[in-house]
Amino acid sequence: MSVFKELFSNLSLRFYKENDLSDITWAICKSSNNFQQLFLNFFFPNEAFNQINSFNREFSKDDSRADFVIDNGGEVFVVECKINDRNHHFEQYINAYKITNNQLGYIVNYTMIKEGYDVKTWENFYDYIESDLYKYGYDERKLFEGYLDYVKNVCGIIKIKGKMELKDINSLYKFNVILKSVIHRDMGSYILSYFNTDFKESYYGYKFKVESQNKEDIWLSAGLWFCFDNPVITVGVWKRDGWGKPFCDEIESGKKHEVRYANKQYWEDSTYFFEGSDVFYDEFKNASNINEQKQVLCNFVDEVVNFYVSS
Repeated sequence: MSVFKELFSNLSLRFYKENDLSDITWAICKSSNNFQQLFLNFFFPNEAFNQINSFNREFSKDDSRADFVIDNGGEVFVVECKINDRNHHFEQYINAYKITNNQLGYIVNYTMIKEGYDVKTWENFYDYIESDLYKYGYDERKLFEGYLDYVKNVCGIIKIKGKMELKDINSLYKFNVILKSVIHRDMGSYILSYFNTDFKESYYGYKFKVESQNKEDIWLSAGLWFCFDNPVITVGVWKRDGWGKPFCDEIESGKKHEVRYANKQYWEDSTYFFEGSDVFYDEFKNASNINEQKQVLCNFVDEVVNFYVSS
């Protein structure tokens, strides 16, 4: 993974809100003339942006504050960006900035039709930028690729390029059977017990209870994110009373623990995730049989649990 992709991947973990996306998009527009032209041409393909006097982020007018306001040779163009938010301002912006419908760009991460307006999606923009990557030099191309990864993560865009192999799906079944046994064990100093199945569009795993003599009981999650080309295995700690808050409190207080299998750690929303390290994935991949793979999973989960139960 290039340093740009790694950077933007990490940014998407902490800066994933609507304003964050607009801020980062604005920063790249201000840093790369080529990207700025791509951005503007995407929304206004019939305009020639060769007299840009200003390219403002969150420019207020009357009771409105649009995400982007561009002055091109004295003519104003406005772009509004949305993620999930369905509070719209079409007519308000038209009146405040004294523009026509064709001078308002609008982009969302869901399907939307508004009569009289050309509403675009972030996936449209992703495809538009990706299709032109080959035209640019190495540095800009890598910058744009990193940005596309960021957009894909924060907007929930799923790009499927390879064909399905049904024979590989059986591995997901095997993984779930083994993982369920991993999170249901008596280790002496603590007990892990299955609580329920946790299934989402791109995730399959389990919630489980952690009991120990020295600490308050908590509930964690463990599972597989299969929306990536290389699926990701995590243990999650939900910062909520009755779930994982005592563990989260210790993490936030600066508690340290030696890690080998779970050294990639980060917050996403209100959950603290432990993700498998390169060592973990290497050992899991190179295991000679299913029992060895189970032991690697046990090592990963036990490392996270010991982080909490240890003094």
